[in-house]
Amino acid sequence: MSLLEMVAASEPEKKEELYKTKEEFDFFRKNLKMLYEKQKRSISYLRAKGEGELVISQGVYPKVQVTIKNDTFWTTEQKLAPVTYYTNGREIETA
Repeated sequence: MSLLEMVAASEPEKKEELYKTKEEFDFFRKNLKMLYEKQKRSISYLRAKGEGELVISQGVYPKVQVTIKNDTFWTTEQKLAPVTYYTNGREIETA
C-alpha cells in the first residue's frame, strides 16, 4: 500500500479525491497515447521516399494501375497490409 493510499484510507474525503485523481490521470494518459500514435502516423506520411509517393493504408487488389508522375505500374497480387509505392524517376518501387 502506497503512502497516498494509507492517507486516503484514514480520511474518506481524501480517498475520494485520490480515486478522482487516478481516474483523471488514466484519462489523460490514454489520450496522450492516442495523440502520440496519431502524430507518428502523420509524420510517416510526411517522409517521402522519392519524387512521388502513394500510401495505400487498407490494401490493394490485383490488376490496379498505379501512376505516379509519368511512371505506371500494374499490381499483380493482393496485399492487405499498408502498401507504399514511390517513383525514383525511372520506375515505381514498393517500400
